[in-house]
Amino acid sequence: MKKILYTASLVLLIIAISTPAFAINKGVQILLKGKIFDEFTGKSMEINIEFKTESGKKFKIKSNSLDGSYEQIFNSGENVEIIFTNWNITRKINKLSIKDTTKYCEQHQNFYVKKYVQGNSVFSFNLFEPNSANLSADAPAKIDSLKDMLLFSRNIKIELRTNGHDTYKQTRTVQTPTKATKKKSKKPETTQEPIVIVKDPDMNALKDLVDRRTATLQNYIKDWSKYLERITVAGDYTAAADPNFSRLKAEIQLDYNYLVIITDLKNPLD
Repeated sequence: MKKILYTASLVLLIIAISTPAFAINKGVQILLKGKIFDEFTGKSMEINIEFKTESGKKFKIKSNSLDGSYEQIFNSGENVEIIFTNWNITRKINKLSIKDTTKYCEQHQNFYVKKYVQGNSVFSFNLFEPNSANLSADAPAKIDSLKDMLLFSRNIKIELRTNGHDTYKQTRTVQTPTKATKKKSKKPETTQEPIVIVKDPDMNALKDLVDRRTATLQNYIKDWSKYLERITVAGDYTAAADPNFSRLKAEIQLDYNYLVIITDLKNPLD
C-alpha cells in the first residue's frame, strides 16, 4: 500500500513540475497599451476597439481622441481577438497573444487602420496579369473582400478603377544642346537648358487594355445586386509616368493596375 501511495505521489509531483507555466500564470495581469494610427498618414485616430478573449470575455473601449492611445488589462497568456471599427475606417481584425509571465508587466502594441478619405484610394493591387485582362490567381479573394467592406461601411460609395500602368509607361529623354565652337568673344555666353522629350506609349493599345480590364471587373461583380448601387467601375487611360522623373530614387516604383477609390463618404451621425 505504501508503495502505491509513493508511486501516486511521485506521478503527481512529475505532473506538477511538467505543467506549463502559463497554467500557473493565468491570474497574473498584463496591461496592454499602445496607439492607433492611420496607415496612410501616420496620424493618430480615435476609433472603437473590441477585445474578445478565448475565455469568452468582451471589452469595448475607444482610443483617445487626442493621441490615439488605448489601455486594457488582460490575464497573462491569453489569446485575444481585436476588432477595430469606426464610420471612417475599414473594419479590421487582429489576433494577439498576451505575454506569459509570472509578474505584472506592460505590453506595448500599436495598430494601423485604413482611414476613408473621399477621393482617395483605400486599396491598390495588381489584379490583372501583365498586359492582359485576365485576373491573377489571388484576384478573386481580393475583389470579394470588398463585400465585407461595403457590409460594415454602409456610409460609403466606391469606384473600382482599372488602368494599364503596369504595362504602358511614358518615357523621357534629356538632350543637352551641343555648343558650336566659336572664336573667342568678349560677349558673355548664354547657357541653354537641357531639353526633355516626353514620349507616350501606344495610347490606342493602352485604351484597349483598360477597356478589357474594366469589362472583366464589371462582369465579375454583375451579381452583387446588394451592393451595385454603391459601386462604379471606371478606367484610367493615362500612361504611367516615367519612374526616373516622377519619383525620388529612394522610393519604390509600384504601378498597380487596380485601385479602390472612395467616391462618397457620409458621417451617419450628421
